[in-house]
Amino acid sequence: MSSPVTIVMIEDDEGHARLIERNIRRSGINNEILPFTNGTAAVDYLFGKDGSGASHESEALLVLLDLNLPDMHRYLEAGQGK
Repeated sequence: MSSPVTIVMIEDDEGHARLIERNIRRSGINNEILPFTNGTAAVDYLFGKDGSGASHESEALLVLLDLNLPDMHRYLEAGQGK
């Protein structure tokens, strides 16, 4: 049996985040949604304290990322977000 997918939503606009969650729920998806308002906190969560990502290795995660987050440009430019 597979484990449920956790949705990691990274959105700095509170109104957009509410709209995204409302539409997810309207479509009948009841998975857990972990909201983050900045990319740095989300990266810290996803990769853990040691930066390896091992803490979420066995979890199924779906990441919804606002690509225009100010603190994400350094990751995207470095190729880590591709």
